[in-house]
Amino acid sequence: MKGYVIEKEFEHKGLKCVVLLLAIGHRCGYVGVPKEHPLYNVDEMNCLSDFSCHGGLTYSGGGENSSYPISSDLWWFGFDCAHCADEPDWNSTLKAFPEQYKQIYQQKMIGKMFHSEGKIRTTEYVENECTALAEQLANYEGYKTSSDEQEGVVKQYYNENKDTVERYYNENNELGVLYSPDYGSGWSSWNSPELAYDKRIVEYWLNKHPNAQKMKMHLERIGYHDVWMGGYNDLKIAWIPKGTMFYIHEYDGSESIETPKSCGMMMA
Repeated sequence: MKGYVIEKEFEHKGLKCVVLLLAIGHRCGYVGVPKEHPLYNVDEMNCLSDFSCHGGLTYSGGGENSSYPISSDLWWFGFDCAHCADEPDWNSTLKAFPEQYKQIYQQKMIGKMFHSEGKIRTTEYVENECTALAEQLANYEGYKTSSDEQEGVVKQYYNENKDTVERYYNENNELGVLYSPDYGSGWSSWNSPELAYDKRIVEYWLNKHPNAQKMKMHLERIGYHDVWMGGYNDLKIAWIPKGTMFYIHEYDGSESIETPKSCGMMMA
């Protein structure tokens, strides 16, 4: 009895990307690297802090003549969308696994008894996360196809990911970044990192000390809709000197501010 279906298979920056839908209702994303990549055969636990993706890296495997997530000789890095703020996509799962309809429907009914405010991570969402992870793997130190191509990759990444929001800096010219170090996840983990340092949000949080309901109303007013608030009560602020390279790393619901070893991250 199959446990997953391939929803999407594509290439980005020369790296293979795969989106799977599991029979348990959640999706996973994978990016494969070839033998010449410096992280080939490297366990994800040894490079967690180097990469940012939904929930952090939770898988590495594959290699020569491997079959998961697809048949290849690639070494795969992956992430799953089965964290505390992730809701199973039961409707898609029931359609994808008709032979398991009864078992899946039972899981759906049991899940309703423990309903959460999580979000369904769609195929498109996971595809975008795979694309972002492929960018980071393609830009990884020591992996170049040619100097010209690498330079183009970096420039394109920054052009595609430049912030459009005004940031909040204190009197010491330090960037204010909101993050959630405790279990529950902050905002940056769900593909909206600008929430963590948008001046309108940071300033309101510092000056008004609003509860979750008031902050959610404020977010709606300034154009952020359906924002996950699960980790809001545990938010803290980090002050980062302007010009410092950093990223917000999320692993299993907890966030930390990290200084990356690879390029393509944010700059204060």
